[in-house]
Parts: sequence; C-alpha cells; structure tokens
Amino acid sequence: MFDTTAEDYDNWYESHPEVFASEVKAVKALGLEGLGLDVGAGTGIISSEIGAQVALDPSLAMLRLSKQRKLDAVRGVAENLPFADGAFDFVLMATTICFLENPVESLLETRRVLKDYGSMAICIIPKNSSWGRFYSAKGKKGHKIYGNARFYSVNEVKALLRECGFRPDMVSSVLRFGPRSAPRKEEPRIGEEKGGFVCIRAKKSRTS
Repeated sequence: MFDTTAEDYDNWYESHPEVFASEVKAVKALGLEGLGLDVGAGTGIISSEIGAQVALDPSLAMLRLSKQRKLDAVRGVAENLPFADGAFDFVLMATTICFLENPVESLLETRRVLKDYGSMAICIIPKNSSWGRFYSAKGKKGHKIYGNARFYSVNEVKALLRECGFRPDMVSSVLRFGPRSAPRKEEPRIGEEKGGFVCIRAKKSRTS
C-alpha cells in the first residue's frame, strides 16, 4: 500500500502546513534527545524535523524519500527490528501503531533496542477524536492511507505500553480543530489528551 502512496503522503503534509507544523511541535514537546529511531517513518518528513537519525520502514518508495532527507534509511518491520539491544536513546512511532499487525510484539522489540530509561513515544490519531471518526467513517475503500488503519484510544495505547514494560509519563496534543475546519497552527497542550493528534511518552525501566 505505502509503495504507491509515498508521494501522496508527502504532498498531503505540504498542502496542510498548519497541520504539519502543529504535529511537529507536539512531538518536539516530548523532549526526545540523543540517538533516535523512527519506526514506520514513512518518508521521514517528521523524523527529519524532530532529530531522529534512523528511519525504519518496510516500503522502499518511502525510504527513498527518507534518504533524500539525509536520514539513515533502513528497510524493516516493527516486529523484528534489525538493531542491537540498547542501541537507541529514543524510539518514535508517529501514526504507526494503527498499521501494525502485532503491536505488543512491536513494542517489546522497541523496548529491546532502547537504552535503560530510554524514551518511547507513540503519536496517534485517537479513535474517539473528530479526526479518528472522520477516517474510520470512510472505511477501507475511502482513504488511500488510513483506510486499513486500526485506530486506538489514548488509554488503550497507555495500557499496551504498560503491558510491554513502559511507564507512560507525558502526553502532548494538538489538532483541536476538526478535519473539515479551517486549519491553524497550534501550540501543544501538555497533559491534555483531547485532540486529533496525541503523543504519549513512556520510559523504559532499567532492565534486570
């Protein structure tokens, strides 16, 4: 699917600069530092803005665009990360978990490649937000990218993180306007879970 939508993915952000700028601010508000991996990075359009150096994606078409953004583009899947234990200071999944076949296995893999006390950041389109309802209503044939997505609530993501050995400690949200409203740049609200784009940061506890 993503091999045929790489250009559309980039073009959507370019034609919605207010949304893109707001989402980048929401990720940056999490304070991710050090060597970072973006899992399901797509074209690397967000990775390149928030300081992640490594972009992983199964789509070669997406990775070609990541390389143009000077990222270390690696082909792979979230359920089997081709990296050593404790290799990264942070891992980002931005609108990635909704496409994963096995989110628990994927989160366990991200935990493995994180350093002790490293940060896991998951950004979602919450299923109970106006954006989540908008994409869900279109169904499998209604949207090129999100037609096959499984949307989660913030609480469901937090529960998955805890199940996989993470401790959620921060939330950042933007897109308090709806998908049919006039877009505007927004500053992220820390600790607020309402919005069309919500990022949850969680810490990996020290391994025993």
